[in-house]
Amino acid sequence: TQDTQGPRYCPSIESKILRFKNQIHPVWLEPEGFDSDLTYPQGLSCTMPIDVQLRMLRTIP
Repeated sequence: TQDTQGPRYCPSIESKILRFKNQIHPVWLEPEGFDSDLTYPQGLSCTMPIDVQLRMLRTIP
């Protein structure tokens, strides 16, 4: 048998930037469902204030 272990948690974007400063941190835009116009920005979880989060979202083309 093969013993594999996935990630224990999904680090916040702040943690990724601090830990891996010289790397690109992609954000995937995932549709929330077939009958929804909502999109989830996967890879953008954070603990920043709401005004900062809104500014970050507005930078996504």
